Amino acid sequence: MTKKMLFALAVSITLAGLIALTSVLNIVSFNNNYIQSTATNNAIVTSGIVNKLEYSLRYGKSLENYYGIEELFLQVKKLCSYVDNAFIVNIKGDLLYKNPYNGTDFSTPEDLKEQVDGLNKETKFLSWTDKNTQHLLIPIKNKAGETIAGFGITYDNDIVKKNTTKYADSIILYTVLAFVFAIILFVIFFFTIKHNYNFKKLLLIVLPIIIVSNIFLGITSYFTFRLGYTTLTKQTSETFRFKIESDIKSIVDKGILYDELNNMDEYFKDILKNTNQISSIKIDSNIESTENSLGSKSSLYATDTLHTYLLNPDSSGKKISLVIEASEPYLREKLNAIIVEILVSIVTSLMIAAEVIIFIIALIAGLKGISRNRRKLITKDVDEDLQPLGIMRGLFFFFAMFQYMAMVFVPIVMSTIYQPIFGLPYEIVMSIPITVQIFTSIFSSWICGRIVDKKGWRPVAVVGIMIMVAGTFVAAMAKEPVLFIIAQIIMGLGLGCAKTSFDIFNVLVPSSKNIEGYTSSINAGLIVGMSCSSAIGAVIADVFGFSGAFMVMGGFGLFVIALILIFAVNVRPGKGSGNSDNVTSETKKTKFRFDGKFFSYILFLIVPYFFISMYLDYFFPVYADSKGMSTASIGNIFLLYGIATSYIGAYLCNFLSKRIKTIILMSSLLGLLGAGMGLFAINDTLVYAISLVLLIALIDGIMPSMQYRYVYTLKISKEIGISRIIGIEGAFSNAIRGLAPIVFGFTMMYGNKGLLVTGIVVFAFAIAFLLINKFSKKGVLSDGETIDM
Repeated sequence: MTKKMLFALAVSITLAGLIALTSVLNIVSFNNNYIQSTATNNAIVTSGIVNKLEYSLRYGKSLENYYGIEELFLQVKKLCSYVDNAFIVNIKGDLLYKNPYNGTDFSTPEDLKEQVDGLNKETKFLSWTDKNTQHLLIPIKNKAGETIAGFGITYDNDIVKKNTTKYADSIILYTVLAFVFAIILFVIFFFTIKHNYNFKKLLLIVLPIIIVSNIFLGITSYFTFRLGYTTLTKQTSETFRFKIESDIKSIVDKGILYDELNNMDEYFKDILKNTNQISSIKIDSNIESTENSLGSKSSLYATDTLHTYLLNPDSSGKKISLVIEASEPYLREKLNAIIVEILVSIVTSLMIAAEVIIFIIALIAGLKGISRNRRKLITKDVDEDLQPLGIMRGLFFFFAMFQYMAMVFVPIVMSTIYQPIFGLPYEIVMSIPITVQIFTSIFSSWICGRIVDKKGWRPVAVVGIMIMVAGTFVAAMAKEPVLFIIAQIIMGLGLGCAKTSFDIFNVLVPSSKNIEGYTSSINAGLIVGMSCSSAIGAVIADVFGFSGAFMVMGGFGLFVIALILIFAVNVRPGKGSGNSDNVTSETKKTKFRFDGKFFSYILFLIVPYFFISMYLDYFFPVYADSKGMSTASIGNIFLLYGIATSYIGAYLCNFLSKRIKTIILMSSLLGLLGAGMGLFAINDTLVYAISLVLLIALIDGIMPSMQYRYVYTLKISKEIGISRIIGIEGAFSNAIRGLAPIVFGFTMMYGNKGLLVTGIVVFAFAIAFLLINKFSKKGVLSDGETIDM
């Protein structure tokens, strides 16, 4: 019963977390849309006031000594939502005018000078957020159409978010109901259905509950946010109404009649070009039917999308109505996005649930063995499995969740706190954090193999993660680039230790006959962790801010350390590795030497394989965006990549590895990647681009296991130790990973021709790798031989 209660508690906590994740994703998405729409509305209204300013400048007024600037600032306060401050800055970044409406001293945005530099490139307006303060900057142009200054406003986004509170509260209520429903169903099914902790049966219990609860939450979210987006379009319509009414009144008050208004269509088009929420604006002279509909009201919402307003009569007594129609495509787009997010949330929840259940089942099945084995250092002298696959896969899954949590927001943080460093270009400064993390991890990867040989993998992994945690805390405190770069150096040192020790753990625990099954399954857990972590990290950053996100990441790292110390066996290489205590002195003296097989493996397999991965990391998102694919759709393609790698690729790995020799399979997979890239270069379409992503996904699910097997069978691994060779390989891999983006960027200068050449070169490298191994057996063990570890 205790075992059942522990399992039920663990799964209940998992279900609660997954349901909460779905809710947070939906709420954050709606809040971001609301903030973005409010910024756009305020920019449109402010641009109308800027037009008046530009009109005056064309007829002789000077911007430096502008009479009536206070009146313009008051109009901004009257027409814009939530505005705290208004200011004008010249193109050099010097503040010309300021008007703090709240009576406090005006605080100039820290990065105002850098933002002003972008005004010449921006045709509409600039918008950025700093410490939850929203900044808008609209270009002011002279008679020649040149940008000479910027008109800015600032306001607190927390005030904007108050308008979304009622929708968020509704979603939270539905979340609690979904959670209660899910837990009741789980308890009933778990204690009434005979499952004997069989993974498939437990999965059949949990997965329908996750699907049903997410669908319930999705439907309620759909209708809640439908109301929210409809209200948002009404708010946008009201904003436009105030601007247009004000502009028309200023003309009519001068004696101009409504019948004499010209170029109204052009005026309306100019307003509409800055928003996608409104589809049309027009003047209706058939006022009688409008008055009958409105009665004593000032406006009529005939439908969710059609908004009609009465305007004051002109000097002849004639009345007109202003008709603003919200965009149906905009509403459909937002509501379709909610449906997609619901489906993504369901898939993400299922993937995480599957990994957690695998881990929990393995823990419950081997509870006694865990408490015994974790207290001692095990030397791998016998070719057997030292730990259940489920526990290993779970540990790798949680480590990947920790490792990749900051993947999305590290570049964003760097751009937020950017300051010039030693006169380096902006693009170079932006690349420094990732680059230094990669190259410092090379150093720690190289040396940690020796430490694992003596102390086992676990202490090295724990120390590595602790160093990474320290790096996250430094990153959380960083307010300028130098400290943030130092934080990434610290994280890189820890990452090299942690990742390499995990790779060694992956090879040491399984027996030689089960290594493909272990490594393919573990790689699936890694991919799931990476796929889910980036999305979760983005949500955490939205909720807690970047500093808070790094703190959460550090806390999760401590959780991973606890899992390792409690549940993981500590193992080191045994006899034959060249480093155990009971090997001969002659073996102990073996040092690393040049090995043609190993370096041909690095040159002809690792280099092109990492190079191909740059297509996924750098080229595809930009290419898909240029073809009109939305950011959300691109993210969903990456989710498909994770699914294909984790589940289909892992299955193919087990299937193919038993039927095709390792070297032939590795060469064939690499050749297939080269051919796929060449085919895409010739057939430049989005379908081929996505097909190549899925091909890479399948091969990413197979190749890592083959690489472990190949390195495992090298004689140099037997001579100097599998730990050291994996550490050396990790150092080379990190170096290649750091250089690959630069080389790939150079290749992309030649467009599709560069991709075609890349495909041909990769295919040639695959043939070279096959021939080298086919005609030279020196340095590679036969399929029947094993290495004692």
